[in-house]
Amino acid sequence: MLADIRLGIIGTGNMGGAILHGALAGGVAPANTFLFDLDARRLAQTAKSHGVRAAADTAELSNCCDIVIVAVKPYGVLQTLRDIKSRLNNHNPLFVSVAAGVTIAEMEESLGSSSRVVRTMPNTPAMVGEGMTAVCAGTNVSQEDVGLVCELFNLFGKAEVIDERLIDASMGISGCAPAYVYMFIEALADAGVMHGLSRSSAYTMAAQAVLGASKMVLETGQHPGALKDAVCSPGGTTIEAVAALERAGFRGSVINAVDAAVNKGKNMKG
Repeated sequence: MLADIRLGIIGTGNMGGAILHGALAGGVAPANTFLFDLDARRLAQTAKSHGVRAAADTAELSNCCDIVIVAVKPYGVLQTLRDIKSRLNNHNPLFVSVAAGVTIAEMEESLGSSSRVVRTMPNTPAMVGEGMTAVCAGTNVSQEDVGLVCELFNLFGKAEVIDERLIDASMGISGCAPAYVYMFIEALADAGVMHGLSRSSAYTMAAQAVLGASKMVLETGQHPGALKDAVCSPGGTTIEAVAALERAGFRGSVINAVDAAVNKGKNMKG
């Protein structure tokens, strides 16, 4: 279904770049992919390096694309959409936002009552084909529209359709989670170095352990607690380490971090 879709991406920063990389790796045709960025040099370099098309402005991109990914900073989303609205040539593309704190209602108001809007919350592992994206349908989108967005984001990971009221929770868990996990990997590696491993070996071992544990959760369908119990032999090293983590408030710290992210997301303004 995506083979003939014309995809536009406004903003080629971290998230826009990750989506571009993931979409092309997943099979979206470079000839049908259009980019725009206010940074003309970055736009030219990104378009050339990926073999895609650079649009002159957001209106040109929106008028020639079927799906428009709006990957600008939250404070710029609504003005970007208002600028596009005034220059659409009887064309009604599917707009997909990746911004935190900008609601579907605000975007529909900026684009007009008949606009087709989907709000998403992806994460940067899309760049390596392992992204996680929450998808929220706007007022005027069809099931086919939502399916198309999910198909696009599934090219470089997994997509989950949720109610918009839950998007801040998804942001705190999957949108921000790569940062938490990188910190965890770094801490594991630091401990390995402290006990004699090289930095390179420690990073490889820690990152592969996290990758393997994640796949166990996704592919076995077992409860994470059961998988944890299976590693903890009576009187063994793992249960000793788990006890140390619990004494340090490991779970509570993670929950508090997610709670802080969710509250920040609720208070952000477009």
